[in-house]
Amino acid sequence: MLGGETGIDYAKIAQRRDMVVNRMWKGLGSLVQEIQRDLDPGPRPARGRHEGAGPDGGRGRTPGTGGERTLNATDVILATGSRVKSLAGIVPDGKRIVTSDDVLRMDTMPASIIIIGAGAVGSEFASMYHDLGAIVTLLEYLPRSSRSRTAT
Repeated sequence: MLGGETGIDYAKIAQRRDMVVNRMWKGLGSLVQEIQRDLDPGPRPARGRHEGAGPDGGRGRTPGTGGERTLNATDVILATGSRVKSLAGIVPDGKRIVTSDDVLRMDTMPASIIIIGAGAVGSEFASMYHDLGAIVTLLEYLPRSSRSRTAT
C-alpha cells in the first residue's frame, strides 16, 4: 500500500469537464460542416412540420437589419436544451445560491450542499456530490401528489 493522502481535485475535474465539452462542441461543428449542413443555434420558433424561422443574417436584406428568413427541411432535429427555473423567494447569486448552470461552471466543490428539487437533475447532482464526499441534503419542492402524476 502506498502512503500519502488521497482526495478529490475538483478543479482538475472541472478542467477536464470543460475540455471534454469543448472537444464535443468542436467535433459536432466539424461533422456538420463535413456533411455540408447548416447548424443554426439559438431559439427558433417552429412554424409547421417542415418549417421554422431563423435569423436572416443579411441574406436578402440589408445586413444588420435583424430580418428573418424561413427555414425549410424534410428532416428537422429539435434539440430543446433546458432552462433554469427560479423558485419564489430564492434568488440565485451564482455564489451561495446557485443554479444547475452555475454548478456546471464551478471549479470548487462545496463541503456541504442543499439541493432543492429531487427530480432527475437534482438527484444526479446530489449523487455526484455525495460520491465526491460532500454532505448532501436533498429537498423536494413540489408536493408528493404533483410528482406522482402519470402521463396520459
